[in-house]
Amino acid sequence: MTLAKAVPSVSLAKGVVRGAALTLFSFIGCGGPGMTSQQMPMLTFQLAVDPTQVRLNNFGQPAMVAAGDAAQTPQFDKIAISYIELSPSALTPLGMGAVAYVAKTTTAGGMPATDFSQLNLVMPPGTTYATGIDSVPAGTYEYLRVAASYQEYDVTGQASGYNFSGRIASFVDALTYISTYTLNGTMVTVNANKPQGYYGFQTAYLPGVMQGQAPATTVVNPIAATSPIPANSCIFTAAFAQPLTLTGNDGLTITASFSTNQSFEWKDVNGDGIWEPTAGEYVVDMGLRGMVATYQ
Repeated sequence: MTLAKAVPSVSLAKGVVRGAALTLFSFIGCGGPGMTSQQMPMLTFQLAVDPTQVRLNNFGQPAMVAAGDAAQTPQFDKIAISYIELSPSALTPLGMGAVAYVAKTTTAGGMPATDFSQLNLVMPPGTTYATGIDSVPAGTYEYLRVAASYQEYDVTGQASGYNFSGRIASFVDALTYISTYTLNGTMVTVNANKPQGYYGFQTAYLPGVMQGQAPATTVVNPIAATSPIPANSCIFTAAFAQPLTLTGNDGLTITASFSTNQSFEWKDVNGDGIWEPTAGEYVVDMGLRGMVATYQ
């Protein structure tokens, strides 16, 4: 059963961003003279979700739920990212900052796509990636840029008169190759590239895993005017409260906290504010609603 509104297929190459990452990694060192990996200070990246953070639009402005839609704040179980960059300023083009991490890709589905099977699925709050502090050039950085790739969370709704709790697998990277994924013990075989907005939904009140395609995904970038992101990418941008200065000598933990404030949005056909997938109410947006960047 498909709970989807027909949308055009999405095609987006990440050549510019991934090329910059490869360039960076080609000259990254492996530690200072006489320093072992156990002694090396670490740069650790953590992921968190927060339902109390402000609900923002694509440009970082507070946003209400669109007229004719309804939304709820999902209960997160897992999250994964595919890209991390530290950016010196609002004028720095995407990919020209310090690219710390790029997820593995595959051409198994045709065009290069993020390989879902290689993503690190994190139960927030949790660590998604860690590297030696000398893997990122010393300098001062004003912004953190992180690409959300996968979200797994529980939502509530109603089907055939019964209230339900169900689980969503939400794929929001520009293009993701999915061999299989599992929701509450049910395996879904895909073996194909899927564009941003593809999702699976499982609940005990409906048979199998229903699959759909959201027509839009909110991606918050408050510096879009000076440093835009490619269409259909899912690279969130946030300014540090105080610029981050890396010296290469001290360990550091950076946390990307995503707003889940009413981040699951659907077309509310009957206006009751309850998601009813069997009544023609389709998902319109699964984008996270902002990111707060902190370090310690």
